[in-house]
Amino acid sequence: KDLSITNKEFLDLTNRAASWLLSLGGKPESRIFLPHLHSPYAEIMALGIWNLGGTVVLTDNGSPPKRKDFEILNLISLETNFQKELSKSNPDFTPIFKPNLLDEAIIFLEKDKGIKLSHYNLLVNANGIQKSINLQRGTSVKVNLSPNTTAWVVLQVILPLYTGTELTNKN
Repeated sequence: KDLSITNKEFLDLTNRAASWLLSLGGKPESRIFLPHLHSPYAEIMALGIWNLGGTVVLTDNGSPPKRKDFEILNLISLETNFQKELSKSNPDFTPIFKPNLLDEAIIFLEKDKGIKLSHYNLLVNANGIQKSINLQRGTSVKVNLSPNTTAWVVLQVILPLYTGTELTNKN
């Protein structure tokens, strides 16, 4: 809401993010590390990863994980000028892979432990929050979480789209 981004502009940005990630070597079913970006680029890149058909990988400390048991792509840099890079990418990205609800959507890693959540898990959590606080379409919601938790994914990425609410930095 505070950035005055329309739904169409937001969709274009997530399509551009998916197109950009594809140009960097991302592909469907890739596990892509998402560093601690500022809003709205953290949310845009998470949705871009999903639009590509990939899995978002988060860590509690914001550092790329070093795993031997599965490959994680480190395509997104904190030094990237996202406005510039995304403006050069295709807003008409067409997904070549659409994950099922039970496919993995996010992997959160903390030290030697991790949690994997499916798209269904994220939607169920968003639905539970919507019902428990009686969140109505068109409501403005202030959420200010660091992009390094599953709560951030549910509250700042999924919930606004699922419920038709607007995120705001104000009260």
